[in-house]
Amino acid sequence: MNHLALLKSLGLDDQTSRTYVTLIEYGDLSLSELSRKSRIHRVALYKIVAEMHEDNLIITVPDGKRKRYRASDPGLLEARFIAQQKTFKDSVLQLKKQYNRKNRRPTITFREGAKGIKETFDDLAQALPKDGVYYRYSSKVGNNPETRSDLYFQVRKKKNFGRYVITGEVKGKKKDPDMDRMMKVIPTKTDLFDDDISLVIYEDRVAFVDYTQQMTFTISSERIANFQRKLFMLLFKKL
Repeated sequence: MNHLALLKSLGLDDQTSRTYVTLIEYGDLSLSELSRKSRIHRVALYKIVAEMHEDNLIITVPDGKRKRYRASDPGLLEARFIAQQKTFKDSVLQLKKQYNRKNRRPTITFREGAKGIKETFDDLAQALPKDGVYYRYSSKVGNNPETRSDLYFQVRKKKNFGRYVITGEVKGKKKDPDMDRMMKVIPTKTDLFDDDISLVIYEDRVAFVDYTQQMTFTISSERIANFQRKLFMLLFKKL
């Protein structure tokens, strides 16, 4: 790879690359000398050397009343390469995440006991971003001290989670004042919550929580989570 090609691979345009290589080859040059040897018009060079100076690619060397330009140590290009590598890795990571969300098969995580229920809500707290929203069919009894996730309650206020809840009349009477518009109640006669099972939809996950048998299983699938969200909101709007 020649010098011009190397510099272009680091994101420098053709004229900037030619200017830098010319200064490396000939040493300190005045603007007119640089224009002649690089074959870049002097007017264009004013802007080029100003931008290169900002990027620490060249330095100005006093020469009486005139200015001469000198290429910065090529070792500085290594920092640009490292930054470019990081940007590349970050971009690939984001692409992988997007690819996995769209193409991966659903996975199921099974958890048992009070600890398993806590871990499920820990996962919700960690997975949801700031101002994130989740959707929950809330069981008749629900959390108790044994299954309560302290992390979830700490993070819920800190991240300002939004909550849509569908529950039964017993639980509905105990709702928080700030849940007036976010909670809908199903009449007791439907017996929907007698089994004491809760379902929570968040990010790309759908978690089923059985408080009686103290076990949970979480399906990780963006398509399934989106489908469950649509069903939830359809019922929510009908109540």
